[in-house]
Amino acid sequence: MLSNHMLIPDEQHDAVCLDLVPAECQSLTLTDFQTLLSGSAFANYALLKSDIEQGLKDLAARRQGDHPETPVRIRIAERRHGQWKLHLSADQMSLRAELICPHGGQHATFAQLLDALQSLSISQGLLRPAIDELIAQGQRGAPGSIHQAEIARGRPPRHGESARLERLVPLARERLLKPQEQDTGKVDMRDLGSVIMVRNGDPLMQRHPAKPAQDGYTVTGKPLKAKAAKDLAIQPGKGTALDANNSDLLRATMAGQPVESRNGMAVDEVLTVKQVDAKHGHIDYEGSVIIHGEVSEGMRIRATGDITVGGFVDGARLEAGGDIVVTQGVVGRLRDDGSLTCSLVAQGQIVARFIQYSLLDSGSDIRVERQLMHCQVHCRGSLVVGDEQGRKGDLVGGDIRCAGPVETVTLGARAGTQTHLRLGDGIHELKAQQEKLTTKLKALEDQAMKLRLAQRKLSPVPESAPDPLQSLRQQLTLGRERVDAQHAALLAQRNELDEQIERFFEHVQVTVKSKLFPRVECEIGPAHGHTQKETGPSRLRNEQGKFTITPLM
Repeated sequence: MLSNHMLIPDEQHDAVCLDLVPAECQSLTLTDFQTLLSGSAFANYALLKSDIEQGLKDLAARRQGDHPETPVRIRIAERRHGQWKLHLSADQMSLRAELICPHGGQHATFAQLLDALQSLSISQGLLRPAIDELIAQGQRGAPGSIHQAEIARGRPPRHGESARLERLVPLARERLLKPQEQDTGKVDMRDLGSVIMVRNGDPLMQRHPAKPAQDGYTVTGKPLKAKAAKDLAIQPGKGTALDANNSDLLRATMAGQPVESRNGMAVDEVLTVKQVDAKHGHIDYEGSVIIHGEVSEGMRIRATGDITVGGFVDGARLEAGGDIVVTQGVVGRLRDDGSLTCSLVAQGQIVARFIQYSLLDSGSDIRVERQLMHCQVHCRGSLVVGDEQGRKGDLVGGDIRCAGPVETVTLGARAGTQTHLRLGDGIHELKAQQEKLTTKLKALEDQAMKLRLAQRKLSPVPESAPDPLQSLRQQLTLGRERVDAQHAALLAQRNELDEQIERFFEHVQVTVKSKLFPRVECEIGPAHGHTQKETGPSRLRNEQGKFTITPLM
């Protein structure tokens, strides 16, 4: 039978032991030792299960050996001090701590935690309230209990939000191509609806200022650079001005039709006519033109603003400094010499219900609701053929050159009409910009080197006498700082451009929502291929320089 007076403190090893005679201990179990310890002065010590189990084996072996009367010493418990264990996340953005409560020993201290933090080079983002709460939990915790908490947290970089411009008025292309419902509930496909006009003083565009970037850091003090925000200013155009009390608000200064420019708005005077035919004559107008009816064959319209047509365009030539919007359709014909009788040239977008046998040249996007057939197209933005529901939209025949992505409901025709698409011209412009930036960076690096050499050639600063070269030294220092700042700004632009080029063909692709037919020839950058059979929804891509056709999921 075990009793408390048998317990032997081992001060050297912070333990408590028992000396047991094998012949007198034949039926002891681990539970007997647990009971003995819990009722003793060493109840807070940590029970040493493995030592006890080994001791019981030694007792049994000794009982059957030559010295069953020789005592066996067994360590049954030990005193353990409180302990800190730290776990640093792989990205060094978080540090978690485990506080282990003591078994009869001293509590882990804040000073010990600081030593552990120093060993891991933790220098940023300490959460002192969390640390204090964890230490308080440890003071109250049961012996050996473990308490955990995040005690340090890094700050991720907060990338700057670039300034953006919000247009506050609709444009002609957004109003048209949407049939106007009459009071009777019927839809009049020829009704243009009300003309988009603004009055003097109407708000046109709101600038939302950039939000600055904030660099981050890891808990080990490693800086994390944030992407700087880009600023953008509103550029007032003709017939507009910034609000006197709000420089971020652009207002109209005259009545007319709103026109969106690259970084601002303008207001055009509007010429409104019923129709353009031989009786009316050609139109050459400084502003926007609205034709409520049709444009007849052989007629020419040139406008510095938008051209909006409520009816059909039949074999005419339209040139716009803004958008060209045709509510109905555009119909041309193929001449004997292979040229087309109809052409639409716009600095902005081209929008129509359907277009056939026409030359299209757009400085931006092209949107066709129903059909784009046998056309020669040069689109510097994206090309979309299809209605909003994605049910109708045929791109058939012709030669399509598009800088951006192409999206259509069906591509080609079951009859095998030859259709040629060439995408990705925009990458040449990006590479040209990349080359220009690289050249500028090299020039700035050469300039910085010359400034450094000039600084080194200056004689040392006299110890007591006035420095006769002080002004020159300051000029060289300021010049170098200016060059370094310009270099840093251009390098950031070049890095961003490098990323755009690297990922360019991830979005420049052809998306076919319903049917892809044979005899469609497609070039996407250097990748080239053609279709041989009819397939369902598909995506045509340039994947690492190879042309691929994959099902559209």
